[in-house]
Amino acid sequence: MMPQDAGYPEPTSNPSHARPDSRPVAGRVAPRMARAAALAASSTTPAALSAAPDFASLLKALRRRWLTAAVLSVLFGAVAAGATWYLMTPKYTSFVTLKVLSNPQDIIWHTNPAGIAAQSTYVHSQAAAFKSRRIIVRALQQDEVKRLGLESRYPDVVDWLETDLKTEFVDPGEFMNVMLTAMDPSDALTVLKAVTNSYMDEVVYAEQAAKSTRLSEVEKIYTETSAKLNRQSDNFRTDAEKAGVVVGDNVHDSLTRQQRKLLENLATANLYRLQLSGDLSKAQSQLKALDIRDKTVTKLTIENPQVERELQSDIVARPKLDRLPALRELVENIQKKTSDTGDPVLVDAQRRIVDLERALEKRRGELKDEMKERLAANGSQDQQVLRALAEDSIKTTTAAMAKQDALIADMETQADKIGNWTTDLDAQRREIARLGKILDDIGLEKERLNVELKAPPRVSIWQNADLQRRDTKKQILAAAAVPIGVILLMCMGVAWLDVRQRRVRSAGEVSTGLGIRLFGAVPGVPHLERRLVGPSGEPELEGHPVLDSFDAIRTQLLRDDGAEAARVILVTSAVAGEGKTTLAGHLASSLARAGRKTLLIDGDLRRPSVHQLFEMPMQPGFSEVLLGEVEAADAVQNSAQEGLSILAAGQWDREVMQALARDGLEGIFEKLREEFDFIVVDSHPILPAADSLLIGQHVDAAILSVLRDVSQMPRVYAASQKLGALGIRVLGAVVNGADPDEVFAAGTAPARQRTAG
Repeated sequence: MMPQDAGYPEPTSNPSHARPDSRPVAGRVAPRMARAAALAASSTTPAALSAAPDFASLLKALRRRWLTAAVLSVLFGAVAAGATWYLMTPKYTSFVTLKVLSNPQDIIWHTNPAGIAAQSTYVHSQAAAFKSRRIIVRALQQDEVKRLGLESRYPDVVDWLETDLKTEFVDPGEFMNVMLTAMDPSDALTVLKAVTNSYMDEVVYAEQAAKSTRLSEVEKIYTETSAKLNRQSDNFRTDAEKAGVVVGDNVHDSLTRQQRKLLENLATANLYRLQLSGDLSKAQSQLKALDIRDKTVTKLTIENPQVERELQSDIVARPKLDRLPALRELVENIQKKTSDTGDPVLVDAQRRIVDLERALEKRRGELKDEMKERLAANGSQDQQVLRALAEDSIKTTTAAMAKQDALIADMETQADKIGNWTTDLDAQRREIARLGKILDDIGLEKERLNVELKAPPRVSIWQNADLQRRDTKKQILAAAAVPIGVILLMCMGVAWLDVRQRRVRSAGEVSTGLGIRLFGAVPGVPHLERRLVGPSGEPELEGHPVLDSFDAIRTQLLRDDGAEAARVILVTSAVAGEGKTTLAGHLASSLARAGRKTLLIDGDLRRPSVHQLFEMPMQPGFSEVLLGEVEAADAVQNSAQEGLSILAAGQWDREVMQALARDGLEGIFEKLREEFDFIVVDSHPILPAADSLLIGQHVDAAILSVLRDVSQMPRVYAASQKLGALGIRVLGAVVNGADPDEVFAAGTAPARQRTAG
């Protein structure tokens, strides 16, 4: 927040006038003070401001705020208990148990036992069918379910059933439990019965109906196949009579032995003819492959590595290859010894190397041609043998095929002479045999279905739908545990909030927690500010321990009298409402009782209150003195107490603030020092505005007023830092509303103790 006088210059911006002596003027920032201020500014934050709340501090805070914590805990705990009891009310659960056999119950034919995987798959499929939308919709259409009026309690009935309808089973196992939860027991039981009945009708009993339908279809197929077989047998007899074939009672043995023998030989001859045709095609393919290889050999290429290997073993090239390295080594040695390229030995050696390389290259070409010729010659011999074999095979196979064709033609002629319809009759005979086998299989299936229809279904109801007993243990435990948790949470929350405010809870926290000297402590007295001076001029609290505490503060102040005498005392606080005016008034009154001529100045120009405490007029006062409208001596008023004078605040305005920022204030205090032994200035709080800092630069020392359970340590520390930053001497802090033990401890503290700032 910006101070109310942020638009005005800071007091430190005013030029300081030279003084004849070298003593540090009260409030001036001497070099020593500036260094101390810089050191204080660079010091680390006190532990009381940076430390996280510990368990002990939380317990202390809970002791202070036990009433608030108790009220909130009871209130929210009761609400939590009621809400938990309502939300944790157990629903009604209906259940039905189905038995799902691992294998169908066969009467005569026994199928192979199903494995665990097959049983698990079947149970899963039945569970999915039980919860399927088709079954649910069918169940909701039943009259007993419609009478429940589920639409009024469940916005989407189908979605409710798909969500709350649960199936449980253990793999491997034959029992499946189906459960339905609802707020109303009638809903749970009636709907589950309806869904179970729909499942049994649509799935279980439907399988039996499907078997009946299949039996009807099989019987129909059996009748049709039997009629077709009869027609085929009649046609066969008629055709056999036309062909002159004697047919017995059994159509399977209707052909004569001569006919069967001839037909078998004909079939064998045709098979052998087909085999010869295959052999001929194979021989022709081999001959064609040999032709292709002849063409390929002529285009064969010899690779250089093959030529080099042949060159190494050649008796013509081998001596040349052996001489070539020696000549090359001779050339290298001569070139190393002399740079003369015309050396006869060098020239002769180089010439011989060239001749050898040309001869080797020529020999490589000759070897390549020889290798091609050898390869072609070798391949030609093998191919000639294979070609002769292939041509002989073709010739032999062709002759055999010609003989076989003549034999087949002769056999067919004989078959035609025996009967024109023999082949067709054989085809009819095979068809009759096939239809007879099919008819036997269909008859077997028909008998099996007839027996299976009498077997019980694979799924049956083991336990009819019923309601489970509601378990209220969780509801009771939750209704007991949640309020306890809420109570603990509220207590810790109240304690945590109290600790996080970091208020001053004891006088010792000021010195130990903030490092600020405890200058005094005042016990708590109701309306202490109204009991300064009685009608007779004596304090109303004569003999009260609170006066002893103020006298102890006065004693501390008088014992500080010395080289650094504090005659002009600034009494201020971090923010408003921390008892600074009461402290200033009683301190001034105590000094007056001690025989010191004391002046109490109301320096809180924005919110003056000293004139009200002493029942005096507000004008003329300090504001008029700052503006030069009246002399300080003329504005001072005598109070009812002997030795105590009052300088009221006067009428504050912007001009007064500007005058406060100028150096005229120093002259006013110099004049007042001559007339009074002590001057106590009740100043404006430090943090909201800069008034106290402007006045503080012209006083001898300052006292911070702290109110127990109201003042916050971060603000008190910030106010002390601001004073220290300007070199204003801080005598310490006075804690108002302290415990009696703390007042006693503060009264006996060493007088020369100094603050860290």
